[in-house]
Amino acid sequence: MENAQDHINLGTAFSLTRRYQDAVREFEKALKLSPDNVEIHFHLGSLYSNLGKYDQAIGEYRQLLDANPGHVNAHCKLGLIFANTGRPDEAVAEYQKALEINSADSGLHNNLGDVFYKQGSMEQARNEYAAALKINPNLSEAHFKLGFIFECQGLYPDAIREYEAALKINPRQAAIFNILAGVHIKLGKISEAEADYRRALELNTADPVTLLNLATLLMRQNKLEEAPEFLLRALKVNPANVEGHSLLGQIYAQLGRRDEAIAEFKRVVELNPIDANMHKMLAFIYEQQNHIEDALKEYEQALQLLPRDLQLRLGLANMFYRSGDYPRALLEFKEVIKLDEHQADAFLKIGNMYFKQQQNQRALEAWERSLELDPSNEILRNNIKFIKG
Repeated sequence: MENAQDHINLGTAFSLTRRYQDAVREFEKALKLSPDNVEIHFHLGSLYSNLGKYDQAIGEYRQLLDANPGHVNAHCKLGLIFANTGRPDEAVAEYQKALEINSADSGLHNNLGDVFYKQGSMEQARNEYAAALKINPNLSEAHFKLGFIFECQGLYPDAIREYEAALKINPRQAAIFNILAGVHIKLGKISEAEADYRRALELNTADPVTLLNLATLLMRQNKLEEAPEFLLRALKVNPANVEGHSLLGQIYAQLGRRDEAIAEFKRVVELNPIDANMHKMLAFIYEQQNHIEDALKEYEQALQLLPRDLQLRLGLANMFYRSGDYPRALLEFKEVIKLDEHQADAFLKIGNMYFKQQQNQRALEAWERSLELDPSNEILRNNIKFIKG
């Protein structure tokens, strides 16, 4: 004679080995033999949920709750399904019903806090995480989430307290050290942030995000000799990391290691040809090395991407001016003035070029405009007096 418990046992075994469809068949057989056994509905609900058949899972939990409204786990399971299928109001209702039955369950408060957080109800989420921690102060996850809410609300000391509490419970959470560093930076606590990043790297030596973050912080502290080590480690993990190559190039440029800077900026352009700032950086470095043709090529590529960039126009105009290519310099300085008619130096150099071409009246007009913008230029004032006789 068939026995419901035999099917329950077999269904449980199938479930443990993830043979969910076979398990469903066994529990359905058990339910036919023992229709009043509400726990079979619970097992079927869990199996349907694992199979992604959420409507059927909900139906099983509803049948269970019709027979036993005080079944906390069924309310929890329904709350989880509703939370994961975009039905937050129903999820809240189920978790609240579960808490009416068992208000001392820290996990329920934590789950309800998650739903409120996803809804953007920060204060309610805070209250639930705090309630969870009042019941179980060692719930690291709730400390972290509460800290994140405090950070989002600009309550940085409170955020630090919660992040540190989470780390005290489980000190091997590299990601939280990384986040904690960001809060310390917001408070101007740079040395604490550096220590946080280094602690994160002790736990995860090859995390490219932490390596980049630490390198950026070292740059901010002008520790330029230390930063490349961490960028090179990040690039070893991900050689196509544009930000890593860009930062490394900037550091090399500041250290005067121009060839290495050029190599890094070129790599960025290979990875992202439309990065106008990298073309700009290459143009500036090539010009410093007096590689005028290379600089011109980079200026032109950058200006194709940023035609109204004042710094680029000024850089190109000044390069032509310094190299004695006055016709092109004059054209570029005129473009500069179109972008910003208050550029005293542009008018000064336009005047200088007209003067060298013996176009004294044009030179005088440009110089007078430059002096109007910069009345402190005594040399220019004397030049104007000279040309006027």
